[in-house]
Amino acid sequence: MLYECGYISCIDRITRPNSNTCIDHFFIKLPFHFNACSFILQTSITDHFVIGLEVENNLLIEPSRNIDTQYSKIINWSGIDEALKVESWRRVVEAADVDEAAESFNEILQKNLEQLTTSERVCAKTKKIKPWITSGLLQSMRRRDKLSKEVRRNPYNNQLRQKFIRFRNTLKAAIKRSKYNYYKNKLSEAGGDSRKFWNVINEVSGRSTGKPKFPLQAYCERGGEASPAEIKQIASATHN
Repeated sequence: MLYECGYISCIDRITRPNSNTCIDHFFIKLPFHFNACSFILQTSITDHFVIGLEVENNLLIEPSRNIDTQYSKIINWSGIDEALKVESWRRVVEAADVDEAAESFNEILQKNLEQLTTSERVCAKTKKIKPWITSGLLQSMRRRDKLSKEVRRNPYNNQLRQKFIRFRNTLKAAIKRSKYNYYKNKLSEAGGDSRKFWNVINEVSGRSTGKPKFPLQAYCERGGEASPAEIKQIASATHN
């Protein structure tokens, strides 16, 4: 039944060795641009092995305007793997309470993750302006700009001008196709959710999704109140 609804089982091996059964599961249903990787940790903390799931989004998330977007976090996964191999799990295995053991387990993972995570400054030349602009398109845009400068420096070089025009038109078509696929994926994600669907439509058309607030404070003192008659008068003036 789950398979008919589009769900996929991620655990297909024994998770309880005492009875040779598999009773721990992940069932996922993800858009095609997500990658999922499941794993089983053979531990003796309980009579069940620990199962985990990693989900990766391949679509670029549009950066915010915060200053933090100038830095990118880099996780040393191989270093974490080596650190966890030599980590003392004594606090976890000797804990008398399962909640205490789980908290200690998470603290150890978080500690190693913080120690082996570094921040790298993102160069403005490699920063993606739009979510559908890939690294390849960004490099092509840099090359287009360089060709444009060469054409301006050599206005009578017809061969160079034709090369620039062909490259510019090819790049323009590639950007248009990338943008089309990006919004096609977003509409596919929306599914039957009408709100998400119209958010995408408004984003494509460039229309603002936020409704203008009623300008009540512009007509009354700060902290004051407006009577129903005053509100009616303000509404009439606003719509006229």
